[in-house]
Amino acid sequence: MREQTGSDSGAPLWRQSFLTALPIVLTLMGGFAVNWYQGQEQHSRQLAQEAAQAKKVGKDRMEAEKARRAEAARLFKMQERELAAQRSAQDRQLGEAARLASLATTEERERLTRQHAIDHSRQIREFQEAAERQRRQNEADLILEVIKVGDLNVARGNIDFLLAAGLVRDPGGRIADAARKTPPVLPTPSGSLVAARDFSEAGPLAVVDPERPVAGISRSAVRLLACAQGEFNRDIEERRSADRLAAYFEGLGFGDGRKTDLSTLPWNAAFVSYCVRIAGLSKRILPSARGMALLESAQRSGLAVDATAPGFQFRPGDIYVLLRTSNPMASHSGIVISVTEKAIEGVEGNLNNGVLLVTRNVPLQQLRGVIRAPD
Repeated sequence: MREQTGSDSGAPLWRQSFLTALPIVLTLMGGFAVNWYQGQEQHSRQLAQEAAQAKKVGKDRMEAEKARRAEAARLFKMQERELAAQRSAQDRQLGEAARLASLATTEERERLTRQHAIDHSRQIREFQEAAERQRRQNEADLILEVIKVGDLNVARGNIDFLLAAGLVRDPGGRIADAARKTPPVLPTPSGSLVAARDFSEAGPLAVVDPERPVAGISRSAVRLLACAQGEFNRDIEERRSADRLAAYFEGLGFGDGRKTDLSTLPWNAAFVSYCVRIAGLSKRILPSARGMALLESAQRSGLAVDATAPGFQFRPGDIYVLLRTSNPMASHSGIVISVTEKAIEGVEGNLNNGVLLVTRNVPLQQLRGVIRAPD
């Protein structure tokens, strides 16, 4: 088959069309190429401008950061200098305050030392005065007891013993002189006494439990009762019971009873005082070597009862105080153990040189007072 040819040149038609379109295509391609190149060039310039701008911004930021850091360092150094100045000022203030405090502390310490010395001296003086008052009272109580005997020679011997033992001071000899002038008195009250038995005669007493209640009497009275019963059961005799006499005189201001022959002293009230201490009543009834002092202390504490009141009856655990003579200070005391309609049984110390179980008719003759232990 033969190719179609053009009418003018005789060339094939497709070649003519190609040749006709080729310039146009090349022109378009050239335009595209130019436009692409121009776009690329513009993009490159834009990128370069952006890079330059970013570099400038980064440089500005670096400069700003550098300036900020420099300013911060400057401010930090300034603060350090200010803080150093403040610390220095504070150190100076603290040093001055410490110096002043040291001076004040020294002065205060000296003042407190002086005040302590003054207080200590006052306490010593008050203690010495109280001790002296107690010593004089004990001496008076003891002297009243030792002169309550029926034989003036015995009274003088008792006084001589007290002076020799250092239990009583009598620089002027007035005590011994008073003892020689004191009229004789009865050794014990006897008007209401029916019987007096020692341990060998009466046998042991049943001792109540001091911690268990007994109907009709207080707990303190139970402890007094138990103490009296227990001491009777010890079969006390003054010549062979030095330890018990020392216990009775303990706290009464007569020195070390274990080194002193207390059997030469009247110890009736000391025996009752011992049971008062054992019963826990020594704050209400002040222990004493003198029976009337026990009664007077009980009266001040409201523990003395009126034995003359209608309907009065003794109770176990009661303490009775009797007169031994017309001398109102000469007394003898005991602790009630049991009660009947017409008599009481009691335990009394320093009776026939021992602790005896006695029976006395009621009403008691020469009764000076009754002490009743509280609940």
